[in-house]
This record gives sequence, C-alpha cells and structure tokens, in this order.
Amino acid sequence: FSVLCSALNAAELKFWSKQGNCSEILMPAKPDPREKEAAMLLEKSFLAMGNGTFRKKLAVPKVSIHIGNTEQGKKLIASAGKIDPDGFIIHAPDSRNLIIAGGGPLGTLFGVMEFLERYAGAMWVWPGEYGTVMPIKETFAADVKFQREEPAFRIRQLGVDASMAHFLRFAIRNTSDERAQYSHNINKT
Repeated sequence: FSVLCSALNAAELKFWSKQGNCSEILMPAKPDPREKEAAMLLEKSFLAMGNGTFRKKLAVPKVSIHIGNTEQGKKLIASAGKIDPDGFIIHAPDSRNLIIAGGGPLGTLFGVMEFLERYAGAMWVWPGEYGTVMPIKETFAADVKFQREEPAFRIRQLGVDASMAHFLRFAIRNTSDERAQYSHNINKT
C-alpha cells in the first residue's frame, strides 16, 4: 500500500476507559457484507482488548466510529477524489468522530484492520485464534491522524485456494485480496 499520513487535523479520541465504553460503531443503513465484517471485527476486537470494560456503557460524550458508506464516509470519499476500491481513508475530523471508509467495501475492511494495527496494536500473524494478537487495554485513546492508503501493486495474494478458508481470512487480514487470480497457469490466458 502507498501511504499518505498527515499530522494535520489529528484528533485525540477516547474509545473506552476503566469506567467503561464511550464509543459507538455506526454502519450504513444497508451495509455491504464486507462493511458488516469490518464493523464486527472492530467490535470483537474492542471487546477482546477492553477485557470487559468495553461492555459497560457510559453516559458521557461518545466517539462515533463511522464504518464504510455512512453519510460521513460517502462525503469523505467524495472529497478525496478517485480512490482505488481496495484503498481507504482513516480520518478523525474532531474528538467525537472517526471515519473509516474505503474506495469499496474491501477497502473499508482494510481500513479497519489498519486502524486496529496502527492504533491498538492488534496483529494477525497466523490464521485462527492462536495467530491473533489483541493487547488488553484498561484505557484506549488514540491520536488519530488523517491517513489515505491505496494498493501499490495490482496483485497482493497469498497462493491458497478457496478450500482453505482460514488461510483466505488470514490473507485478507494481511491486505491480500481476491481481485486477481494467478498460479502456474498465468501464461494460459
């Protein structure tokens, strides 16, 4: 991925503290399956990292996390000009909003994974539960910077077939994609 990060417009966002959760995850009215997956990954990761504190709701100002093609996501992507379908933007316009939107639904999923890796320390080092690293945090706040990423290469794929679903999920979590297939038959077009 080629990366554009900017310290300008960085915003400190607080997602949870020892007292409980002070964030909410928002999705489009009719989310794509990849947008749903992105939101579920974010929620499950927050639950794992928050070690129970994320479940307790606080009556304090919330951070709204806009995933994918929400109104805020659409505006952000439209203002960015042409963006690759697998590309994404992470933007915190203020201390109460975080927008993670992709050029397409898979881009949104890549954006959520990048956010979790960069700001929360999550890692996917091997397929399955034992290869997933979610650090436990009593408090999670992040100084989120504007970030736009797009694939630097057309093909980013691990050589696995569809029967190995756990490897495919691992491949996607490591920014591989499904848009180009190749193998020993690459010259047989």
